[in-house]
Amino acid sequence: SLAVVYWERSDMDAEGLLDKKVPDGYGALNADNLENPQEVRASSSYYASLFSSSRESLANAWTELRGREEGNLDWISLAVVYWVTLVSEGLRGLVLPSQWPFLETLHGSKSFLGVLVASFSLGRMISTVPLGFLSDNFSMKMVLVACSVLQILGNIMYTGATNKWAVLLSRLVVGFGSATMSVCRAHVTRSLPRERRTYHLAYLSALQFVGFACLPGLGGLMATLPEIGHGAFSLNEYRYPGYFLMFANIIAIALLMTMYEDPPPNSVQNRTASSATAENRNGSSASTGARPDFVAIFVCLVINVAFRGIVAQLETVAAPFIMEKFSVSLSTASYYVSCLGFVGLIVYVSFKPISRTFSDRLLVIFGLIVAVIASMLFLLFADHMPIVVWVSVLGLIWSIAYPVGQTAILGLFTKVLAGLPAGGFLGLFAAAGSFARLLFATAAGISWNNFGRLSVFREMAIYMTLTLIITTLFYPRLKSGRSI
Repeated sequence: SLAVVYWERSDMDAEGLLDKKVPDGYGALNADNLENPQEVRASSSYYASLFSSSRESLANAWTELRGREEGNLDWISLAVVYWVTLVSEGLRGLVLPSQWPFLETLHGSKSFLGVLVASFSLGRMISTVPLGFLSDNFSMKMVLVACSVLQILGNIMYTGATNKWAVLLSRLVVGFGSATMSVCRAHVTRSLPRERRTYHLAYLSALQFVGFACLPGLGGLMATLPEIGHGAFSLNEYRYPGYFLMFANIIAIALLMTMYEDPPPNSVQNRTASSATAENRNGSSASTGARPDFVAIFVCLVINVAFRGIVAQLETVAAPFIMEKFSVSLSTASYYVSCLGFVGLIVYVSFKPISRTFSDRLLVIFGLIVAVIASMLFLLFADHMPIVVWVSVLGLIWSIAYPVGQTAILGLFTKVLAGLPAGGFLGLFAAAGSFARLLFATAAGISWNNFGRLSVFREMAIYMTLTLIITTLFYPRLKSGRSI
């Protein structure tokens, strides 16, 4: 990246540097004049000045990437935030296809599977809000480093687990450490003006989506690796993800300690205030978002719970349902889920032009409608669908409704905050999502165990329909500041 920036900023290209003619008086440094000390000194002086100029250009490129000039974005720190987000969400995705087979080997039930999935969300829910407020008042770097250390500890426990309770405790610890999203979103919120936040938050959500929706494919690939050893800390299809995540978190800690810099406190707010002052001098109003609408904030949290809840239920039962209904292997089920994840990733990548065309609240309505339709299709026809149709209907929620609706409600939530502490309230947003995962994942396991697969789809259809009705009733209050 530095090389590219250097050549763009320099007054010469690579070919020009090699062919550049040495000015008169410096002499040419070659084999024919090495015996002439004066020409050697003159040539050395010229090439030393050329090297100094190159070094200065590289330094300027690094400063530009760092965003140290007023109004620039610190791309280096943002890249580290992206990596931390991917690793934190990979804690779910990599183990998603193998957690039920692993639990079966430890004599766990379907109901216990729901509790296991919920334990991860419980740990995340408990730590999300405190971490968000800590990031508002202390170093984001140290908060993220502490999270990575907890993730390493939890994965050590996971790879050494020999009973279902040890697995449960390890997922709880990993959940504590995975609550980085509120801190990462606060970094984006503090680093960017309002008009640029939605699609950068979409990039974060895309990485979050890759972590839990695309990485199951990597987990399926790990299931094909050879088994080495037996018992605790052995290498097998259930424990490989734990070792991989330990290594990924070690890389995260190294990047945080060497490359990451905290964003300046209230940098965005200060720029917004300066803009407001300038507008007031011109006689215009700068009252946009001055007073937060707490009803709109509450409705956004309800919508967030609904989207998180439906994904939590599918996260718990989708791969086991595919394996049970269609008699396919762990790796095959993983690849199906992972393919849907890549389709959803395309939606995330396309979100920038989508958000410029449609308002956040209209996109939320669209996501809810798609989720309701897919839930109804599952409820009515799930037992009669071939595997391709079944997975395609799953994709309506997994790859379309959730990416569009969840990203739009997040962007809308950051806008209705209107000056409230970003880290703390985004922590509340994330905690509400974790609560939804805890509640709905547990419900999915219990319903599947006691009432069969269709009961899970019935629950999904009911609460998504209710959420759509609530959103429609309060639609005028959900103002994103833009019109379609």
